Amino acid sequence: MRRYLIFLLLPLFLFADIYFLPRDSNRAFNELLHSIQSSKFSIKALIYTFTHKKIAKEIKKAAKRGVKVEIIFDKRYNLAKQERSMLFYLAKYKNIDIYLIRGKPYKKIPREGIMHIKAVLFDNKKMIF
Repeated sequence: MRRYLIFLLLPLFLFADIYFLPRDSNRAFNELLHSIQSSKFSIKALIYTFTHKKIAKEIKKAAKRGVKVEIIFDKRYNLAKQERSMLFYLAKYKNIDIYLIRGKPYKKIPREGIMHIKAVLFDNKKMIF
């Protein structure tokens, strides 16, 4: 079974741009900005949080161009750290929908889980994660 899965996923990696952080962080950042700037229809993101003002401004510009933006954030962190998260900056703009999700407790640990993923889908064609 494992061989078949590798065989099916191999084409994805043959045509993918792969960046290793921190070595390729500038190239990865520029690719992210380019993807936001060139989006025509939609940007869908799952992200724990983000605090980078330049990314937030580019997302705002995309929304003003008519791009539909949907972002799912981790609820616990973003409500606790409102002064750092770009969530509240973006939530006030047209074409930007913000969703907050809360994790469920894990087994017998009294804390909630967190949504710690970073993935963005541009125009339902290109994904960065």
